[in-house]
Amino acid sequence: MQITPPKESDEYVAAIREALELLIAQPTPAEAPPCQNCVKHVPVSCSPKCPEAQASLSSDPINFPLEEKVVSLSFELASTRLIETCWSCEGHFGHDGKLWKLPQVTFYAHSPVYPQLMLRHIQGLANSKRMAYEWKIVLSDFGQSWNFSYNIEPNLNGVTEPRLGALQQDLQLIAENLCENLKVLARKMLEEID
Repeated sequence: MQITPPKESDEYVAAIREALELLIAQPTPAEAPPCQNCVKHVPVSCSPKCPEAQASLSSDPINFPLEEKVVSLSFELASTRLIETCWSCEGHFGHDGKLWKLPQVTFYAHSPVYPQLMLRHIQGLANSKRMAYEWKIVLSDFGQSWNFSYNIEPNLNGVTEPRLGALQQDLQLIAENLCENLKVLARKMLEEID
């Protein structure tokens, strides 16, 4: 079966082009701090390894600093300035020693093209066979905003006993140079549009 692509209006294409150009134009972490609560921006060392990152990336740094294993991904998302983390979990074992909560990150996006770029990034990692598990981006209902929210989460269909350490390593792989990779993918998508 052949699927005919949808006809896109000039306004829709212009909105996608604008969203892609806006992402590409965002400053780097060295140029401006991506952390919402950053109080001492040091351009040369602005990274998820900053000792203040766990607190600076959180909307409630005292009571709910980010968990260590999601800091890199949250930092990279914040570095886009257009994708905002609204919830995260590094994954946890239950009292019985079994995996209780899966690692995942929920985010808002200023345009639906940004989750699409994220998915292309994740699929590229999967194609390179570097990840232990399959990951996906799904539309979610976080319920605190009218904005669309999305989850980055593992796709564990058919996996009976996932390993938390491997899932957390996958999160680190997804985070590696994510902001810059999204900009590269945005440039490629612009070429496809033109």
